[in-house]
Amino acid sequence: MLAHEDSRIQDRKLILWARFHPEFSRNVLIPEIEENSMQYHVDPQLVDNFRKCRNAENCLYFLHGYAYADIPAGQEYDLMMRINKGKIEEDSIMRCKATVLCFFSEFRTQPIAYAWHGYHADCLIQFRDGIPDMIQELYEINQKKPIEIRQEICLCSDDTLKAIINSSPTANQ
Repeated sequence: MLAHEDSRIQDRKLILWARFHPEFSRNVLIPEIEENSMQYHVDPQLVDNFRKCRNAENCLYFLHGYAYADIPAGQEYDLMMRINKGKIEEDSIMRCKATVLCFFSEFRTQPIAYAWHGYHADCLIQFRDGIPDMIQELYEINQKKPIEIRQEICLCSDDTLKAIINSSPTANQ
């Protein structure tokens, strides 16, 4: 277990691999989460939080990459950018206020209190000022089948981006 607060600041980012099509979310993902929550006796507080958020405005469900730490639900991010082969595309950096409303286990999808360090899973993210166009570049999940990661999008804070830039090998050149 690695708490968010104990992680290196340059690692505090959430990498998005794919987005769920809203119709797939409504017809497949949400009913599956509801069913698994009942079957596996998920903490009622987590289920209540999910039910309050599941259809919130300016929200989408995503598959995120491997978590740098145990990321708590409610985590907020300030920036969005494309990642190409592990590198930030600096011309893509944009201000984007986003909040992770819920995290979900990938297997037997159900609400969890936080994204588990070292695992990839699903999440529900709300964008304060509307869903950015860049999100459309992600692979769209519209059926249950293996995904193809075509584009990665990173969410992070201003401080995290500064730390990433300062820690890069070309930062002092």
